Amino acid sequence: MSDNPLKITNIADIHCGHPRIDHSQMYQNLCNYFYPKVIESHIVFIAGDLCDTLLNMGSSHTTYLLRFIYDLMAISKKYGTKIRILQGTFSHDRNQAFAFEAFIQNKCNGFIVDEHDAPVDMKVISKISVEEISGFINNGVPHPDTLKVVYLPDSLPYKKGEEAVDKIKEIFQLVGWSKADLLIGHGTFDFALPINIPLPPCTYTVEMFDDIVDGQIVMGHIHTHYRKQNVSYCSSFERIAHNEEEAKGFLYLERYKDRRWRIFFKENKGAVLFKTITPESNDPDEVVAYFINRVEALFPDLMGYVRVVHHNPEIRSILNKVCATKYPKLIYTAKTTNIDKNTALKTVDDYFQDTSDLIIPTKDNLNELVYNHIKQHPALSKLGQSLNMSDVSTILDSL
Repeated sequence: MSDNPLKITNIADIHCGHPRIDHSQMYQNLCNYFYPKVIESHIVFIAGDLCDTLLNMGSSHTTYLLRFIYDLMAISKKYGTKIRILQGTFSHDRNQAFAFEAFIQNKCNGFIVDEHDAPVDMKVISKISVEEISGFINNGVPHPDTLKVVYLPDSLPYKKGEEAVDKIKEIFQLVGWSKADLLIGHGTFDFALPINIPLPPCTYTVEMFDDIVDGQIVMGHIHTHYRKQNVSYCSSFERIAHNEEEAKGFLYLERYKDRRWRIFFKENKGAVLFKTITPESNDPDEVVAYFINRVEALFPDLMGYVRVVHHNPEIRSILNKVCATKYPKLIYTAKTTNIDKNTALKTVDDYFQDTSDLIIPTKDNLNELVYNHIKQHPALSKLGQSLNMSDVSTILDSL
């Protein structure tokens, strides 16, 4: 192998604007774990769902997102790293990434902004397309490689994965390609879903791309790092639910002159913890002792989201009080087991504990939580029709 590989960093599913994400902590995690690899890379791909929802310019979520993009541009100017942003699920990204293209204009009303600034090579992709990328440089050192990339965004107008693949083949014929070196996509491969569940429309299989990609396929959308043959999911960068308790992070790839690839999963070790505890005893004293031991073993900083699964509503209620008293920075939720869902006698309080998905209010998410509460509460529905997020922000800022 050559000692001078082409270096590629891939991140996906950042979900800026999600109310369960501490955006100041996420930004620090990006600085600690993501940026050092971007600085080493010739190109960085964001494989969809950069945003979680439509963002308000007055929100601190937006501030952190703009700071993130500014940082990538600063790295690009200093080190030469190219930037490519793929649109993910439309209900999340909403075409918002196209606003960043305004940052890379080198003229303003016909006047050069700064002729000494190195150009930023950044593009946003929202449709199936291809790009042959060359002119790689990192820290002043050029790299002679050329990379043929095909982009596969989400929310496509196709009912089957085969239709999207046919579209790629059609584009290949137009540009004279036989195969691509790399596919950057956002969507669902069948191997990344549990067995025996209905597959969503436009699901892909590894075999569909045998005639498309002679290299690697890097995907976003599934929040867990999976790998099968030449297909890898980045995983999300942060945890946002209890079904995402595994390691979080991003991918770092190296391609050598002999066309071999090396793929590394880089963990975001600062991701907020979501852990589930499942006591087996029915004795309250034993359960409390077990709960305390597990919490202090699983949560070094005693911060995060803890979920208790137990069939007894009284046990769940006791642990809720223990958690609130002893660990005020832990967010507690609980659910019953499948054994006695139909037979357990529940109080109203217990039912609320089972079904609630608690989100800790912060300065970052308070506006959105209030706005969503107004829209969803029957008694406030008329008020919700006359207010928008900006109105709520103005009202809260005046308090």
